[in-house]
Amino acid sequence: MAVAETITLAGCTPTPLASYLKALGILRLISSDAHHLGGAAVDPKARGWWQEDRFVIRTSLGSEGLLQYFLTGYAPSPIIAPWNGRSGLLEGEAGASSTRTGAELVNAIRRTTCARLENMRKTVELLLNDTTLTEYDRLRGTEKGLKRFVKAAKLEGNSAVAEEAELRRVARLMKVEKAQLLPAIRSAATAQHLAYIDACYALARDAVAAPLLGSGGNDGSRDFGVNFAERLREVLDFESGEPTPAARPELEVALLAVGHRLSTSGSMGQFNPGQ
Repeated sequence: MAVAETITLAGCTPTPLASYLKALGILRLISSDAHHLGGAAVDPKARGWWQEDRFVIRTSLGSEGLLQYFLTGYAPSPIIAPWNGRSGLLEGEAGASSTRTGAELVNAIRRTTCARLENMRKTVELLLNDTTLTEYDRLRGTEKGLKRFVKAAKLEGNSAVAEEAELRRVARLMKVEKAQLLPAIRSAATAQHLAYIDACYALARDAVAAPLLGSGGNDGSRDFGVNFAERLREVLDFESGEPTPAARPELEVALLAVGHRLSTSGSMGQFNPGQ
């Protein structure tokens, strides 16, 4: 049995918030059965604490083992908010042919046979077959089409009145469908996706968004799930499941603050506004 080693994760500091959450995420992932390709936690006895503004972790993996877990064994969670317009699951008539970033990422996840992305792929397939989500998407597309038509046609008189009435009717149907959307998605969700849904919303009489995740898994108009999948694709080949050439240097910076000149750049949004 491997002897536990104490590792200072110099890349994990209490601020900004993204770095604090990163530290907690590392501890959670290595001690969780659900986030390892082999189906068992790589170190269920791992412990972590803060010391001199750095996160310290005690694990039997050792530094290299910790890196290898993320490079080859980590199975990502389904960070997917289908109720968000930019999640890739509300594309209306464009459907699978949409070229928006969210839709392209959803299609890439659907196509892959990579075992590491099985959790994400299973969730996407469940959502695409959810009748409530499908109907909400249809109504949303209908509303957008009507608005475009009314604006372009510059209708007047009875024609304008009729189109406005139709818009109101569709809006009412959308409101009803949207009220059913979260409970329907939650009731059919996998255990892993359920955890993300419950992190975004508290469902009681009405759905209440958790303030930490914006108004439902978003930072303004930026969907956290799309941001996550974009960053994931930079370090994980969606076809083979192998780490990309950028993966190890990115990981060494993120965990250990090892000095590298990184080839990629991006924004974490409100959790790391100075990045």
